[in-house]
Amino acid sequence: MSYSAIVHSFAQKYKKIAFKGIPDKKINANYYWIKHKLNVLEMNKLLQLVSFDDKFALLKAIDVADKKVTYWERHKNFKFEDAMKVYSAAKKIKRIG
Repeated sequence: MSYSAIVHSFAQKYKKIAFKGIPDKKINANYYWIKHKLNVLEMNKLLQLVSFDDKFALLKAIDVADKKVTYWERHKNFKFEDAMKVYSAAKKIKRIG
């Protein structure tokens, strides 16, 4: 997969900020925080490898993903200690694909 295709997939995924109306008690905020935080980490690494035109789309996606990370940090079901344990272990794993 080329870098442009990866940038395009991130840009489509983080096109806008939209949250669905799910009851708070059923939401695993740690999972979503980790997911978006790992995507931000990957996008920041990818930022150094892509062409100049793709950088703008990637920067917009990073901005939206950062806002989602902040949203999940403020969620009432978010537990920082638990999330950091999983995040620190997950970022050491090499991503395949």
